[in-house]
Amino acid sequence: MALHVSPTRRWSALAVALLVAAGTLTACGDDDGGSSATTATTATGAAGGATAPATTPAGSATTRLAIVAEERGGLSWSRRTLTARAGDVTIALDNPSGNQLPHAVEIEGNGVERESATIEPGAVTDVSANLRPGTYTFYCPVDGHRQQGMEGTLTVG
Repeated sequence: MALHVSPTRRWSALAVALLVAAGTLTACGDDDGGSSATTATTATGAAGGATAPATTPAGSATTRLAIVAEERGGLSWSRRTLTARAGDVTIALDNPSGNQLPHAVEIEGNGVERESATIEPGAVTDVSANLRPGTYTFYCPVDGHRQQGMEGTLTVG
């Protein structure tokens, strides 16, 4: 037995389906009226491996890099070289609870100078900057720490 649906009822069902679909698409957009397109990038952990994807507006890159303040055998970073894509770059600093000193991280070079908060052992902080391709220095700006070895190179491509 064939089911007969009137053309009016068919158009009504289609209109409802389109309104539901439009509402769903609107809910997926951002709240400032801009595009909700995203580009995935990879965050790099202290050991150099990927830790989590991040999303940003299409055409923009975001890189999150992690370093750890190390005090065993002198002051140093867990990594002395970092690499990122041009765009928004964040360096996350972990000052482990086993450390004795406060630390911070600063990005400097190519007209950029951005510094994180200084944190006590057991805390984390970060510093972010929009970086163009080039070479930057990251270091601990706490008195004397840079001179004792808490300095590294950030290459942005």
